[in-house]
Amino acid sequence: MYRLLAVDVDGTLLDSSHVLRPRVRAAVRALGRRGVHVALATGKLLRSATELVQSLNLTGPQITCNGAVIRDARGGELLAFWPLEDVEFALEALREADPDLGIAWYSPDAIFTDHKGGDLDAILSAYHEPPLIRVARLDRRLPAPAKLLVTGSPERLAATRARVAPRLDGRVQVITTTADFLEFLSPLATKGNALRAIMRELDIAPDAVVAVGDGENDCSLLAAAGCAVAMGNAVAALCALATCRTASNDEDGVALVVEAMLAGSPIGFPLAANARAPARAIEDSHLSAP
Repeated sequence: MYRLLAVDVDGTLLDSSHVLRPRVRAAVRALGRRGVHVALATGKLLRSATELVQSLNLTGPQITCNGAVIRDARGGELLAFWPLEDVEFALEALREADPDLGIAWYSPDAIFTDHKGGDLDAILSAYHEPPLIRVARLDRRLPAPAKLLVTGSPERLAATRARVAPRLDGRVQVITTTADFLEFLSPLATKGNALRAIMRELDIAPDAVVAVGDGENDCSLLAAAGCAVAMGNAVAALCALATCRTASNDEDGVALVVEAMLAGSPIGFPLAANARAPARAIEDSHLSAP
């Protein structure tokens, strides 16, 4: 019997327009009524997901800032925090690699930037993040950082990652979270570590946990769960770790997983046997066994 669902938000729970689809909403709410804990696992601040938390009737611990922060869904209490201790080192490497790149400094409660352009504001607004707080310079006088985030074209971010990752290796974690974002966190700040902390707190074993995601930053999340589900739109690295797959975020993939959980049916379909199966076939076969 599954007792916990850990689910990524953008690209997974929400569709490609960043909207919660009705079937997904209904399924997740029904799961909560069954007593199954639902934990969002998002790169966002919790305050950015307030409407989502309320719409899904979520309670208890939620994973935010890509695993750097765990907060209570309703009261907002800070339950755990793995800050980016080597933030100055990461900032120096980023500024040397691409001096014109806008940098967002995430604390558990707010987002700061010293960038003058509006590209960061526009894209973070599309992801429902709060307005950025502009400061003269990003430095230790700001609240402790959960992560740094930069945005740009996939080509620009790939080039930046190639330049900075070898220098930061072992001290700062570098991850591509979407095609739009490159992020820098403590090596301890992963969705998987946060999920394990929640499992310990709630006394839930891995085989009672379902995790669903689509991106590189969800790899640790799926690795921590007994049932690891890749979305139909997931990146190849995540599919390599998953035990099964569901439909895409534009085809109610999370709803299919949750409906199977509610029905006591096998979740997903096996990657090896159905790697090229069309997403619609998943729903038609109602989630064959992994």
